Amino acid sequence: MSKGKLTGIIIACTIAIIVAIVITRPPPTPIPTYTLSVSVSPSGAGDVSPSGGVYDAGVQVTLTASPASGYIFGYWSGSASDTTPTFTITMDSDKSLTANFETAPPDAISWDEAKNHIGERTTVYGPVVDTRYASGSSGKPTFLNMGNPYPDPNRFTVVIWGENRGKFPQPPEDYYDGKTIYVSGLIVPYDGAAEIEVTSPDQIHE
Repeated sequence: MSKGKLTGIIIACTIAIIVAIVITRPPPTPIPTYTLSVSVSPSGAGDVSPSGGVYDAGVQVTLTASPASGYIFGYWSGSASDTTPTFTITMDSDKSLTANFETAPPDAISWDEAKNHIGERTTVYGPVVDTRYASGSSGKPTFLNMGNPYPDPNRFTVVIWGENRGKFPQPPEDYYDGKTIYVSGLIVPYDGAAEIEVTSPDQIHE
């Protein structure tokens, strides 16, 4: 047998083996997908982004609930529960979530309107997105920031000085973090933002 014929036989056998392996190899296991269904209660009280969809298993989906005028975000219910407007869920099964909104008090204003009411005594509502207990600072203040975290000037801040901190049954920076609250008091400017100084737990409602 000539060298050329031998080489041709070897190549043909190699191709045949590769084809056999490809044909007999089982197809890859597809990644399972799950459906996320999102609803709003009551209807028209707000929006959720994203509004649902189909996702691969293990994907983490971050949902943000935005209230319509006259409403505030309350809580998530359904396949999971949470009290923060922005919430992350892991898609390990089909999920169904409802963003529950509540009617805002008629005399209250949203946190993002507070700058327009400097010098007024009123009630401000919004989600607490950032907190800090400055135990090493003068006066030992506790800060609850609504809407945007410090140092964003487009935030609203609740200040609780150390002398009043003991009036609260739980550390305010832990208890109110992530919640939507109503704060009553005098709106004053500070460091480019608007704030209310709280001296009693009675000034804060959930």
